[in-house]
Amino acid sequence: YGVLIHQLTVMSNHIHITVTDPTGDRLSEFFSCAHSIIARCVNAHYGLKENRWKPGSFGPVVLGDEDAVLDKIVYSMVNPVTAGLVSKAERWPGWDTTEADFDKPKTCLRPGVFFRDDMPETVKLTMTVPPMFEENEDEFARRVRKRRRDLQTQKRREFKAAGRTFLGAKAVSKTNPRTRPKSAFQPV
Repeated sequence: YGVLIHQLTVMSNHIHITVTDPTGDRLSEFFSCAHSIIARCVNAHYGLKENRWKPGSFGPVVLGDEDAVLDKIVYSMVNPVTAGLVSKAERWPGWDTTEADFDKPKTCLRPGVFFRDDMPETVKLTMTVPPMFEENEDEFARRVRKRRRDLQTQKRREFKAAGRTFLGAKAVSKTNPRTRPKSAFQPV
């Protein structure tokens, strides 16, 4: 699809992904295909026959400037901490990327379920630096690392002040795939 992927964090029930669509006309097609394949694979793995994604939940956000891009990438990376699942994003047992992954292909193995045997055993996924930062990748990585560290520290302080603890990677891995998190969203 030609979509450039800058960051990806796969949570238990949703995905955070920061992308650029250079042509401006393939984003919907890309996400439709990706969500369909992921949902069918997860359902096959767990023996489920239900929607993985809430209908109408896809909501792309246009990020207008450097700070918005940095904030969204860091927010996504730290989401497992914000959700109270792990105390550091590096401990997240799910699939994710970090600023260290840029321009380094990550090998993805074909799941043992759903896919036909004629599909490749592995594919390479390379995270790219957002176009607005291509001229100074080192500065971009430094800024991401600092914001990530600061946001994680802030979230851990908030949890401590509220007397809350983190679930932990082992407990996250044992979570029933049919459970849904409690939402703070209150319909109007």
